[in-house]
Amino acid sequence: MTAKNPYQFKAEMHPRMEQRLKLSFQQIQNMDILLLPALELTERIYQELEQNPTLEISDEAEPTVSEDKETPPVQVPEQPPVDADSPETVVDVLDQEREPSYSQYWNRGEVMDAKIEAMQNTPDRPESLQDYLYFQFLLMELSEEMKALGKDIIYNIDDNGFLKTPVEGIAQAHNVSAETVESALQIIRKLDPPGAGSKNLAEYLLMQLPEDDKNSKLKRLLIGRYFDQLQPYKLPALAKTLNKPLEDIQKAVDEIKMLNPHPSAGFSSENIPYIMPDVIIVKIEDNYEIKVQSEYFPSLVISRHYQELLADKNTDDRARNFIRDKINAARGLLQAIQLRKITLREVARQIIFFQRDFFDNGIKHLKPLMMKEVAVKLGVHLSTISRVLANKYVQTPHGLFSMKFFFSSTSETAKGDFYAQPAIMAALKEVIEKEDKEHPLSDIQITDALKARNFVISRRTVAKYRDMIEIPNQSQRKNAK
Repeated sequence: MTAKNPYQFKAEMHPRMEQRLKLSFQQIQNMDILLLPALELTERIYQELEQNPTLEISDEAEPTVSEDKETPPVQVPEQPPVDADSPETVVDVLDQEREPSYSQYWNRGEVMDAKIEAMQNTPDRPESLQDYLYFQFLLMELSEEMKALGKDIIYNIDDNGFLKTPVEGIAQAHNVSAETVESALQIIRKLDPPGAGSKNLAEYLLMQLPEDDKNSKLKRLLIGRYFDQLQPYKLPALAKTLNKPLEDIQKAVDEIKMLNPHPSAGFSSENIPYIMPDVIIVKIEDNYEIKVQSEYFPSLVISRHYQELLADKNTDDRARNFIRDKINAARGLLQAIQLRKITLREVARQIIFFQRDFFDNGIKHLKPLMMKEVAVKLGVHLSTISRVLANKYVQTPHGLFSMKFFFSSTSETAKGDFYAQPAIMAALKEVIEKEDKEHPLSDIQITDALKARNFVISRRTVAKYRDMIEIPNQSQRKNAK
């Protein structure tokens, strides 16, 4: 009897229903423009002016839109298919200008001169540490999700080279795990300068220790576990604790002092442009008015010259297809910019609604707020709120803040109450600033002082927040007099 072949294969057809989400080009562009802060959007606009001849800078001022009126949603049409034979770039157009049949259609003259002059009058941004890191990061073969995550991390690195935004906050903003953020951080820390993106000085110093250093083990122990005890007057007690000769401890500490304390060494922030707020909130009597910054952007219009060419029946079909594609691209850009303005204003309205106590009374009255709350209120996806907040700033009556500042993480007290971290930190800083400099407060005393201000948190939390805002402990403040 012949055995059945267990490796027989046959082709079969099985119908299956599934849902797939496909984004149009316009939707992708809307998300891209929404993500850009004011300075980057300005650069993007000038790039589009260079690449799209149908876009022009309007001589007329942008029409004023009342901030109090509800703005109707923008209906974004789908883009028509691109003709395979149509020129794709300005370079293609310039090549075709050499042909006599095209010369009558591309006589732009003063229009192009005005564009070039406007772009030449736009100053270049000096390269900052963040720009330098991001340039290297883009050269790596990474997923789009990792690129977006890495960009947010890099532009949350301060001018000293340290990451001040909590990993958990970045993870929440991108709806990813903390482990994913740590993976991106590991990539960024290997860029030049190495160690940029470290969370604190101790972590950065550990990264600089060579593996072949015979004192590496002792140095890692001192930095990793006893970093707060490396003051000269504490070394004898530390030597006794570790059962090591004082000379060995002193030598290791001297070598640690020779390490670079700042990942940003070699980069200067003096020429970096000041932060441009994307939103300005001004108090008028008992109300707050919102202004979305647009005065720095050139007011764009679609060229009447090209619209006339498109309507002209004598225009060559190939030229007509090219003009139609470029005009559609220009309209899509204008709609994306308008949609960004509407969305920014609506999110700013919700920030005022949820954080009214902050705007009325200051930072100590900041409340815990999750991005999901605003997303639900506006009826949009959480990722939309994340894009709105990314790398954007708002000018308020109490100063300039990142828009993410209003969506701070929370701390739960023993009573089950919740406080926004920035509010606790502001109160803690105020308590220490008012202390007797001759007799600094201990963490227990700071805890009691905060309790009197209705911030009931533990001594451990006080120590944690004190370290986060780089305030020394009691003994260090006393010896620093």
